[in-house]
Amino acid sequence: MNDLNINLEDVEEIGGFDQLPAGNFRAVIDDSEVKQSKKGDNMLVLTIELVGGEHSGRRLWDYFLLNNKIALGRLKGLCKTLKLPQQLTSAEVFLQKEVIIKVKQTPAKDGYEAGNSITSYKEAPTNGAVAPSAGQAATTPEWC
Repeated sequence: MNDLNINLEDVEEIGGFDQLPAGNFRAVIDDSEVKQSKKGDNMLVLTIELVGGEHSGRRLWDYFLLNNKIALGRLKGLCKTLKLPQQLTSAEVFLQKEVIIKVKQTPAKDGYEAGNSITSYKEAPTNGAVAPSAGQAATTPEWC
């Protein structure tokens, strides 16, 4: 079947994304779902989109293995930050919640390129302030 008819002559080529700088970013949880890991374990997968600043629109993913004490501890911290109940019955409770994420850079390893990971979540300020990217603020804002 030959049903593809697209002219890409006037389309700008987009390559991969560079690493984000380490730092704090305002973000919104755009998607959340329970999936299975490669080993068959249940995990919560959050798709997080940065909002505001030069990296607005970039996405990161965070994974919480639901049979891992460290991951569950991180998940409990996120629930506390978002003021969510400790008894979760749906992944949808995370949708469209704003947070400040702390991002670190991760080195290339095991055939994977260098990337980023989320190390913690904080409550997003309600005054509309956007979290500065790394290197933009000389002092630590009061919400960090």
